[in-house]
Amino acid sequence: MSLHSALSGSGKTAQLVKPVLILLCAGVLFGPSASAYTHFLRYLTGRSPFTAIPQKYDLNVLPNRTLSYYISDQGPTQLAPNDSLTGVISQIRAAAKVWNDVESSELRLSFGGLTTSAVPSSGPGIDVIFTDDIPPGLIAQTGFSQLGDPAGGTFVPIVRSTVMMNRNMTERPSFSEGFFLTAVHELGHAIGLQHSLVSSVMATEPTRSTSKAKPLGADDIAGLSLLYPTRTFAAATGAISGRVTLGGDGVALASVVAIPASGPAVSSLTHPDGTFRIEGIPPGSYYLYAHPLPPAQRGESRPANIEPPLGSDGRSIAPGPTFDTVFFPGGREPSFLFNVTAGGSTENVIINVQRRASAGINTVQTYNFVNQVTVKPPMMNRNAGRGTLVAAGSGLATAAGAPVAGLSAAVLANPAMVVAGSLRPYFAVPYLQLDLNLSPTLAEGPMHMLFTTGNDLYVLPAAFSVASKPAPVINLVTNAADGSTRQVQI
Repeated sequence: MSLHSALSGSGKTAQLVKPVLILLCAGVLFGPSASAYTHFLRYLTGRSPFTAIPQKYDLNVLPNRTLSYYISDQGPTQLAPNDSLTGVISQIRAAAKVWNDVESSELRLSFGGLTTSAVPSSGPGIDVIFTDDIPPGLIAQTGFSQLGDPAGGTFVPIVRSTVMMNRNMTERPSFSEGFFLTAVHELGHAIGLQHSLVSSVMATEPTRSTSKAKPLGADDIAGLSLLYPTRTFAAATGAISGRVTLGGDGVALASVVAIPASGPAVSSLTHPDGTFRIEGIPPGSYYLYAHPLPPAQRGESRPANIEPPLGSDGRSIAPGPTFDTVFFPGGREPSFLFNVTAGGSTENVIINVQRRASAGINTVQTYNFVNQVTVKPPMMNRNAGRGTLVAAGSGLATAAGAPVAGLSAAVLANPAMVVAGSLRPYFAVPYLQLDLNLSPTLAEGPMHMLFTTGNDLYVLPAAFSVASKPAPVINLVTNAADGSTRQVQI
């Protein structure tokens, strides 16, 4: 089960049907090696080379490869002013359409209608229900209510998923961007995606950097498309593979990220022997870095709230030791670019890391302001000349709100963007602020930041996005009518 918290913005993962998982894959000896993107994985072998299979829906049993989702007619019992069950349903349907519209995935989602709680659910599908059986502070949780036997040793079929939403929706109405992105996030879990670590919609809320206008990142698209690929997906994207090692030993569940100077990042997690393969990378030039999973945040039960893969013995595989974040080929400075081509693959990339005694900077989130309105993800108008960014995260500030000793910030591949000496306390502890130099020549799209101290490096993908125009402003809203249709003119 994957849980998403409205208060802490974190997510939890667990499993609904433990007895089913214990029996999964029994007797299966052979199968292809799966990418360690953050899918729900089960290893079939207990030694290197590790063979893993993901949990996903079986497209072959879905009519027209279409998965139906059903929404309970027993909606929320408490709604914010001006909210309604109709609004809730419309936003869930809009969230499903986000995944349905991924062209490189063969899976399609279709609204199956409203259901009553008295009708038992069976067969492949997703149930969206509203319940009070959610821990305080959480607005949604998702899990697999039924899993099948492994299909030919290549994957574990998901038979039924359940998205549970809190019946009290006063804190996050359906018309808010937060609810919409939560619905997209939870439906992503329902079709087989775990938490991402590159600020995409499958990231936990603190580091998520997507919006209703553009809800998915390249990492989300790659994750879905690896589970349900079209015939042209692999030929249109590239891959980087290798191994993360510490003292010669492989590091399990290290996050390895392919990140461009500007644009979305794509990532994967290492197998128990430290090997990794990042697939679904759009053609272009990429830096490569490895970092440990962040420690569990408030309300979380495990690092990054990643549901650990299961070994061939049915036991969870733990992450490797904490280590210093490092760019390939070594050190804190990004210096080497991989050229990723359509259908191409770079192999045998070795990333050596060093153990550290405790977790460093992690879980950083950023904001900016447009006309005194807080904006997340931050958007910067490249023609504005100057912009201000606000950041918060573990290890950035002291208890008094000052930057920790030796802290500096830079923009990946563009360090001059951060105004020298501008990193300073914000009026609210523990937030910090800094200024950015903006230029009309900047490329549009997400840009990434590096936060460093004397012994630490933290990379925040999509710390802000660059736009070529200022944010739109609503000057007037009036009632309008078109016959019997009620309309609003903006």
